[in-house]
Amino acid sequence: MATINGTPGDDKLNGSWQDDDIDGDAGDDTLRGKSGNDSLSGGTGNDSLDGGSGADTLLGGDGDDELDGGSQDDLLQGGAGNDTLDGGSGADTIEGGDGDDLIEAASQDDVISGGDGNDTIEGESGDDLASGGDGDDLLEGASGADTLFGGAGNDTITGGSGDDVLTGGAGDDVIDAGGYGGGSDTIVFTVGDGNDTIDGFNPASDVIHVGGVALEDVILTATEDPQVWVLSFDGVEGTSLTLDFTHYWNEGLTVEDLIDNVVNIEAAPLPEDPYETPICLAADTRIRTARGQVAACALREGDMVATLDAGWQPVRLVLRHTVLAAEMPGNKALRPVTIPAGSFGNGLPRRTIRASRQHAFLATDLRDDSTEVTIRAAHLAEHLKIATLGPEAPAQGVTYVHLLLDAHHLIEAEGVWTETIFSGPMAMANDPVLRRLIAGRHLPEMTERARPLLLRRDLRAWDGYALGRATAHPDRKPRAA
Repeated sequence: MATINGTPGDDKLNGSWQDDDIDGDAGDDTLRGKSGNDSLSGGTGNDSLDGGSGADTLLGGDGDDELDGGSQDDLLQGGAGNDTLDGGSGADTIEGGDGDDLIEAASQDDVISGGDGNDTIEGESGDDLASGGDGDDLLEGASGADTLFGGAGNDTITGGSGDDVLTGGAGDDVIDAGGYGGGSDTIVFTVGDGNDTIDGFNPASDVIHVGGVALEDVILTATEDPQVWVLSFDGVEGTSLTLDFTHYWNEGLTVEDLIDNVVNIEAAPLPEDPYETPICLAADTRIRTARGQVAACALREGDMVATLDAGWQPVRLVLRHTVLAAEMPGNKALRPVTIPAGSFGNGLPRRTIRASRQHAFLATDLRDDSTEVTIRAAHLAEHLKIATLGPEAPAQGVTYVHLLLDAHHLIEAEGVWTETIFSGPMAMANDPVLRRLIAGRHLPEMTERARPLLLRRDLRAWDGYALGRATAHPDRKPRAA
């Protein structure tokens, strides 16, 4: 593996045919990863990053950057600025960040977040999951069964072919359902979504999924055009959905005909969220490794990480997924818990940590000074009040990273001990996220039990526990195996 650092000037840096770590620093840099699983960071300036082949991590940083993931499953983060991001082939995770970004996902099933700004997102082929975020965004799903969220702003959303789930979100949005060639689409419309329009609505196959009201409060009103109707909610102002099906063969549809196309969560639940119960750390969390403090998203298979019980241990798998901001309202299971720097005592964690609700941290039972247990991030927020659950409607999503070692270990993250994935039989049976992410991968056998988890009822005796003992002193060495 090669580590290549640029200068404050305009650099041209090329990696090797192995796994490279390339940092451009300031300036307008050109970084090329070639083959291998590379980590490229542009830093400040208008940078050009090309991952090449391999599962790469590309971080644009500040400036108007151009990122090309190349082949395989890549993570692209544009950062601030008006960026151009091309995932290339592979199932990519692409985050535009602040600014007016152009995002092209290309083939396979991609996860895309535009972030703040007026973004253009082109999903192309594959079953894509995309969110425009804040701003007046343009989203195109193209082929595949796509799930598209406009987010806040006046968005234009085109589902394309395939059976899509299309959500405009706040603002006055225009949704193109594709008419006869658009597949069987579900258009999600909720109280407070603004005054939206659906072009190409197909009464024979499309469904309107309403939220925030009972079905009996849905009002359908005819206009002068018999193929243009307006859906509104009884007693709710400023929220309407215009249904335009002027392409449709039947000009004589009635209220009774159209109301059959309207459902709510009780009648027809939305598609199951694939990220319902993630157990993981946010991508920017720094992990102690043999090569220093490394962001979780930049870890690679084979990296040696510090564990509490077994010394330096190799990372076997690095898995990641993104939860979009548009998925989080109404589902606190998806929102990260924020653990402020210093909240454990003794200045730890060193930096603020974001983790999923189910992610666990080490605690020690002071009553016998021996038992070590783990406590979920959600309990740190809801019961101990030393952390906070993210806002119900955040401006940006979060990329989570899962780390798998040969066993269930405690690793040092921002100076505190926290868990890795436990892929024992029970965990595999109960965690749909884990099953999806590791499908088809070879896993180490884990038959031993994980550390005991501190349950909610145990928190009533919290005075007998301490997080302070569970933290890692900067000079403390991991226990030998």
